[in-house]
Amino acid sequence: MTSMEKKLDQSFDELEQEEIMVPAVFLQKMEETLENLPPKETGNGVDLPKKKKRKWWVYAASVASFLVAGFVTTYSISADFKEYVKNLFPVNDSGYQKAQQEGLVESLQLTATDKGYTIEIKELLVEGRRVSVVYEIKNEKGESVPYSALFSAVNTQWHAYIVDPQTKKEKEIWINDIQNANNRKGIGTGLLTLESPTEIPDKAVFKLEVNHLWKEGNYVSPKIADIDVRGTWNFSIPIDLTKAKAKQKTGMGSERIQLSTGEFFVESLELLTSQTVLKTTFVGEGGESPETREMAEYQLLDDKGNLLFSNENWHILQKYHNNDFLKSRVGGMHIDKKYVDTYEFAIFPPSSYFTYRLHALWIKQMLDQKVLYQPNTHFQTEAGNFTVGSLQKGKHGTKELVLQGEIKDGYGDMKFHFYDQNGKLTGYAEVMPMQLLHGNGKAVISTSIPNNDTKTTTIMLDSIAKRIPINKDIKIVPQPAK
Repeated sequence: MTSMEKKLDQSFDELEQEEIMVPAVFLQKMEETLENLPPKETGNGVDLPKKKKRKWWVYAASVASFLVAGFVTTYSISADFKEYVKNLFPVNDSGYQKAQQEGLVESLQLTATDKGYTIEIKELLVEGRRVSVVYEIKNEKGESVPYSALFSAVNTQWHAYIVDPQTKKEKEIWINDIQNANNRKGIGTGLLTLESPTEIPDKAVFKLEVNHLWKEGNYVSPKIADIDVRGTWNFSIPIDLTKAKAKQKTGMGSERIQLSTGEFFVESLELLTSQTVLKTTFVGEGGESPETREMAEYQLLDDKGNLLFSNENWHILQKYHNNDFLKSRVGGMHIDKKYVDTYEFAIFPPSSYFTYRLHALWIKQMLDQKVLYQPNTHFQTEAGNFTVGSLQKGKHGTKELVLQGEIKDGYGDMKFHFYDQNGKLTGYAEVMPMQLLHGNGKAVISTSIPNNDTKTTTIMLDSIAKRIPINKDIKIVPQPAK
């Protein structure tokens, strides 16, 4: 029995639900290649009785392949049938499923048990610098608990490493995202994605160490008991990227942008089997970084000039164009005195080259402007005129700063620090333009100052992001990975 056959067999066992109607249009396609398996017509589709469901796995797998290939946009099918096919696979993500079809996803079923709780790693996908882990947590009764119990608290303790088998050196990798693997809320299979700050060796070992599971039951639907368990759940898994790299293409930017404050360049565009990853880098003078929420304002185009993605006006609108195409933005990371911005997209269409059309860079401008804190204090900056209101009690044990004013076009995030009369730091805050624009020129900003603080006397406006127009096209030509 093949691994796919086993997976589908297991999925059928787990999906004890109502009978599913398979659309006739799919069965017509199936009959072209599966003539020895005549369907039993039932009006608009074919009935799949639970008792005979194992005999129909070929149909289900074939239909699933149509869905993965994008046939859901071509044929009209029922919502319950779509949901049924989604549940055949642990991860409801077309890129992940494509990697699975290409044999890059390793099926593991590794378990670690302590204090009555079991973590099972079901699957592992390693591509580029990304590690994707499909897992499930069960309690002592064998019941699934919320996938987010793995990383849902500030005090949750865990570590993940990539170990080079030759040097034996461990490099810690960072969490990128954690989500429900198949879009079932609260309970079920989790998909943990991690990002390595450096290139992963072709052959290495992935280590995951967890010693705290935590979840507050009140925030789960349906409600469950609180989870707060300390123990030891460790995994050590050999990985091999040889096959993945053989299918990978990587391109670099054709030129670097020189600024008075540093240098910007497209570090890489990785065309992976499961996704496309764009990394841009800013190297400031003395390792200074832009420290803005969005470093570059840009568009991505293919070799025919078709627009693939644009994040223009993000600082004002706080939304992306072509948002369905963007899977996630990892955000800025400080790596070896560089500031690296990472975007993860769906699979790019075939193209001999791509154009990174850089409209502008948002670079941090140091201001170091002090304002004595008192209600209705006015202060002027190159980005606009503002009035500080009160430091009022916040909702989460910290104070909130009331700020009035309007940020001028071409300016972005403002960063504040707060000090007492002796110059000791008491807290900080950050203001984004859309907070003032959407609030009709008034923003209430959370700070890190405790509610019981009475010592804050000075507000320091540290920096503001300024838009630097660039307007350059940077060509990226993908090449087979070495």
